[in-house]
Amino acid sequence: MPDLRPLAPILDGHLSADDLAAIGDVLHEWAGVGLHQATVDDLAEARAHQKIYLDALEKQHARRHAAAGVVSLAAYRKARR
Repeated sequence: MPDLRPLAPILDGHLSADDLAAIGDVLHEWAGVGLHQATVDDLAEARAHQKIYLDALEKQHARRHAAAGVVSLAAYRKARR
């Protein structure tokens, strides 16, 4: 069931102006709407699109490391610490 509650009133008073601006940027980039027009569903859509992008980016990063001879990204990260 869609959640069409306006997002801005839910967040107002709980986040700083900078945090609200950052969320607005994410919504604009990933869901195509501004913060004051966005619904809770728009935020969920933006997060889903962002997750797909980040997952693909991580897989690409892992492939590059594998091509360079790194067996696993976790082992690489652990070795760098």
